[in-house]
Amino acid sequence: MDNKIANINNIELHNWNNNIIVREWNNSLDSSMEFRCFVYQSNLTAISQYNYYCKYYHLQNDAIIQKIKITIIKYWQEKIQQLLDPWSEKYSNYVIDIGLIENKSTNKYDCIVIEMNPFETTTHPCLFDWTKDNNQLRGQGSEIEIRVQLDYYPYIEDYVEFILDINQCDGKNNSSSDHPAKEPYFIFLDKMKTQLSL
Repeated sequence: MDNKIANINNIELHNWNNNIIVREWNNSLDSSMEFRCFVYQSNLTAISQYNYYCKYYHLQNDAIIQKIKITIIKYWQEKIQQLLDPWSEKYSNYVIDIGLIENKSTNKYDCIVIEMNPFETTTHPCLFDWTKDNNQLRGQGSEIEIRVQLDYYPYIEDYVEFILDINQCDGKNNSSSDHPAKEPYFIFLDKMKTQLSL
């Protein structure tokens, strides 16, 4: 695992060049256990469920949420912060996605870095908002805040039906390859979320 983390060191984060990095797929990683973490001035400030469109039952338990939060903080302090702090002029502000994999033998979570992004409004804040939550994201909150989706996404069934319709998909064939110009459904959902929050 340390070798995968060390690979981050080869990326010039201050330039944020695009790179393609391919690694072996890990079947143990459950997509519901990916979290977007915000680091400002070398301090972890906030953690968000990455796939915020979904309400996961196992993320409704406060004890599990606190265990996840503690695990991410410990991993970040022991692995990521120590790796990047010597280059704080380049690596002091960033957004890092961390996946948690349940270790059945220890009843704990192992962590992996999924990707890093710039600490900029071009990086999606998931359950945070770059404007409304500016103080929290910039470390002015009283503690590191973790957010998970507590409610079902409003009118999600209407979104799904509409997405299938605009992509000319039916319930049997979800392919929209005949219509490559259509935007992906998650971009549409994000636009709808923005419109509904106005």
